[in-house]
Amino acid sequence: MNPTVETVGLSRRFGDVLALKNLSLTIPRGQVTALVGPNGSGKSTLFKLLLGHLAPTSGEARLWGREAFPVRAREPVDGTTSGMRVACLLDRYEPPIGTTVRAVLKLRRCASVEFNWELAEQLCREQNIPLSRFWHRLSKGQRRWVLATATLASRAELYLLDEPADGLDPTARRKLYGLIKQQALQNDATVIVASHVLEDLERCADYVTMLIDGELRMSASLEQMRDEIREVEFSADFDTDLLPAGTQILARRETGDTAILWLWHHEQLSVDDCIPGEILRRKVGLTALYFALTGADGALS
Repeated sequence: MNPTVETVGLSRRFGDVLALKNLSLTIPRGQVTALVGPNGSGKSTLFKLLLGHLAPTSGEARLWGREAFPVRAREPVDGTTSGMRVACLLDRYEPPIGTTVRAVLKLRRCASVEFNWELAEQLCREQNIPLSRFWHRLSKGQRRWVLATATLASRAELYLLDEPADGLDPTARRKLYGLIKQQALQNDATVIVASHVLEDLERCADYVTMLIDGELRMSASLEQMRDEIREVEFSADFDTDLLPAGTQILARRETGDTAILWLWHHEQLSVDDCIPGEILRRKVGLTALYFALTGADGALS
């Protein structure tokens, strides 16, 4: 079976800026994939390429084995089904002045033959958002909730969500990410969600894909990340030739007489074997790994 999303040597240039660089990536079906990276790392560009809003400079972006660009490649594959369906929530979307919540939901319903009106209405009601309320009278968090729930009610096969919980309070954030996870589990949908709030992603995601400066730095399941990646402390003069075979250095940071290495042990049996010269070993969460790979806090990638 073809994966939901596949990119092969995908690149996109804007003038002198190469926003994506030779990206080859596979996104599995029926899972929530966290797309993480600093601002300007290529996340939004990737979304727009998958939506067919942009043409690749080189390489391909495929949805269900068919090219994402041009957009007509996502038309129904026969006369009886809706074909390949994609629902997206991008940043900075604002309806016209005078639009009501009901009008926003109706607009989304026009784009989806299987829109679940009852679900969208119920979710708005749970957040005390009347459908008759004008858009400009909503708070930032309420606006995002309406857009996010309208997107999830589309009953799509692929969801592309860019900061879906932006502006939401902690309770609403947790509920929304629970709904995102539910969509993947119950409907065999594929979800790619980009956010800078890594704690949210770690609770709901199955996979993590990290982009830095337009390049793929890591793609793995969160279970694989926890099982195979370790933060290991050595003396600063440690000889990396002593590392076991199959070990990849993801990042390195030196502080005084100490060197901290983030190691990916691709041979899982050796992941917790002591290495000569090792001082301390820790398991790694998504947040710590992100800071290590992006060079934050003095880490050198």
